[in-house]
Amino acid sequence: MELHPLAIQLCQLVRDAGGRGFLVGGSVRDRLLGREAKDLDLEVYGIEADALKQLLSQIGKVHLVGQHFAVLHLSTENGNAEVSLPRTESKTGPGHKGFEVAADPHLSVREASRRRDFTVNAMLEDPLTGEVVDPWNGRADLERGLLRHVSDAFQEDPLRVMRVGRFIARYGWTVHPKTAALCRTLDLGELPRERLEAEWCQIMMGDYPGRALLALETCG
Repeated sequence: MELHPLAIQLCQLVRDAGGRGFLVGGSVRDRLLGREAKDLDLEVYGIEADALKQLLSQIGKVHLVGQHFAVLHLSTENGNAEVSLPRTESKTGPGHKGFEVAADPHLSVREASRRRDFTVNAMLEDPLTGEVVDPWNGRADLERGLLRHVSDAFQEDPLRVMRVGRFIARYGWTVHPKTAALCRTLDLGELPRERLEAEWCQIMMGDYPGRALLALETCG
């Protein structure tokens, strides 16, 4: 798949400022699957929050999405992108929103990607070199069609149980036994009903809803 011109432009700008930008998450996963990514998500290392905001404002309009400048939305004539700083998340309350986010542009790639849900979503790609950084062996899991959690941080967000179903409904994958076992320990009762409904809608409208239902049964 061809890279979006905005990704290249943005990462060149970051490189010239002394940092390094990566495509992350679903943007990398879908490119490796030969699919066009729905969203353009980038993560920038080595540049402080204020400097990053000023840098992005050179090529488009910027506004804050996430708290503590962890996520910025960039809108340009060539498209839009979500640009984030590496960050850590600490559980502070129930549900999928009870987190305290702390941005740190000097985190290692491995530490920053530790908070992601599945290994297939924890890969990074440098648009300028084509290098795929894969600290959790997500590419091998992608080739096997296997959903495997990255770390124990997975259990801090019970909504991720439903994401197991959503990804399997979309791609027809299987869930790793250890991930299924971890899902069985989570309490979905603390999630708002409308959020669960939204996940169920995506599962039932996927290409493989039957496989998703079987996987969710395995997850308890």
